[in-house]
Amino acid sequence: MRTLRVSPVRLTLGFGLCLLLASPVAAQYLREAKLVEAKALAGSALNALQGCLQGKGAGATCTLSEVAGRVSVNAASGATGDGRWMVGTGSALTLGGGGQTTGIVTISGVPGRDTDNMSVALYVTATGRVMRCETTSRVPPAIGGGQPC
Repeated sequence: MRTLRVSPVRLTLGFGLCLLLASPVAAQYLREAKLVEAKALAGSALNALQGCLQGKGAGATCTLSEVAGRVSVNAASGATGDGRWMVGTGSALTLGGGGQTTGIVTISGVPGRDTDNMSVALYVTATGRVMRCETTSRVPPAIGGGQPC
């Protein structure tokens, strides 16, 4: 029986080629997995803002500073405890006279952290909610920008 001999150079080149091809796919997968945290944080902020509005009634507005404790972020900066995400200080909901809620919640990654150049925007409109994600910028996307998520 013959044994198959593969030179170490060919073996190394083969593994290197596989890694080269797989790295961009793996990097994008990791970025999208980290966005799950941002989406969960946006949902938590939205729930807290909605709870705040229920206590105030029609015509009221609730802001991040009012619900920061319920979302576990810094009231002044919107930073999470681990310093990886920032809830936009302009995040707010307004309850209209007809019971219609409108507003926005934004989440941004922190420069120099593993969340850098990632962001999420959750828009609450008269026609429903729209969530947009960005994996190449800390600037939360506009309602028609970024990618759906």
